Amino acid sequence: MNTDGSNPQAVGIINNAYLTYASLNNLYTVQNSGGWWWQPDSGVQRQHSAVYKFAIGDGAPSYRAMGRIDGWLRNSFSLGEYETVLHTATTERNWITDIQRTSWVTQNHLINLRESSLGELQVIGESRGFGKDETIQSARFLGTRGFIVTFRQIDPLFSFDLTEPTAPKLLGSLEIPGFSSYMHPLDDTYLLTIGRSGAGNNFQLQIFDVSDMAKPKQAFVYSPSEDGYSYSAAEYDHKAFTYYAPSKLLTIPVSQGYYSGAAFSGILAFRVDVNAVEKIRLLGGVNHGDLAVEYFCGPAGVDNLNCRSYFYYVIPNRSVIMADGLNDYLYSISDIGIKANLVTDSQGLPQLNLLLFPSQAPNPITIIDPLPLGNVVF
Repeated sequence: MNTDGSNPQAVGIINNAYLTYASLNNLYTVQNSGGWWWQPDSGVQRQHSAVYKFAIGDGAPSYRAMGRIDGWLRNSFSLGEYETVLHTATTERNWITDIQRTSWVTQNHLINLRESSLGELQVIGESRGFGKDETIQSARFLGTRGFIVTFRQIDPLFSFDLTEPTAPKLLGSLEIPGFSSYMHPLDDTYLLTIGRSGAGNNFQLQIFDVSDMAKPKQAFVYSPSEDGYSYSAAEYDHKAFTYYAPSKLLTIPVSQGYYSGAAFSGILAFRVDVNAVEKIRLLGGVNHGDLAVEYFCGPAGVDNLNCRSYFYYVIPNRSVIMADGLNDYLYSISDIGIKANLVTDSQGLPQLNLLLFPSQAPNPITIIDPLPLGNVVF
């Protein structure tokens, strides 16, 4: 359809797809076998996924092909199209019964598909059975390279050569505590990831050096020093992960410190520089707890210690980075309001303005002087 909503053109099929992935020219939807179809020959439902392909170039969309693969896919990053090949990463967990045992067996597969002239997505190459008894936590396909993280008690990062789609090669692996749930390419050499620490109490940022695909290395790791518990929405929602490459600036929503009495719910900003000794450096944080006090307890500064408990009720959601050529500005967004801060290396994140959402306050504070708009990153 046109951006004004006119001239809609549609195509549809009947299925129960739950996951979508789009490349420049094609849209894929995925339906797994959980509760939707039955394995007729064995009496035991195996884990399969049906993949449907639609063309979404110029003109009306059109249905192209369908295929079926072993295992289930975690999210849209478990698929990646390069040229005519669709790469997929699946985890297959099946109930196995033999003479010696009856148990669940978990294995992971990288499966390549290509559309045939008969309207089928045919399997043309596979790398099967890696990460035994572990499940895929994240995947990223970058041209002729693929990276997959599995997890049970340790975090194996697997690297694949996809140059020959009919024979994908598992080149190397790295095992470290914890796991990565999202991978973001910094360049052809480094991956920036977010996930959980080995103990599982805190979120964790890592940089991996993948210049040697046969020997991926952990180049740096950042995890909060807080002894309690911390988490970030960016661990499970990549839209909460904001990276502005020109300034090497990463911002993520974080909640932490509730058990130590130093509660924080807001946005943390990091400088990410692979050439520095401290490759992930915390610049500072924008706490939205005072907005919660303003909303729940009245004007800021009110003497009511019980209001401090309302830090729990702030939900940091998103961050937006704007640049005017001279400075970077961070707009942090929670369910209660928005703050605008200047990003600096020496002075932290000086606050410039804030806004309480009208639905959250009878007399909201408004942004008086809007900051100049430059490159906007959502």
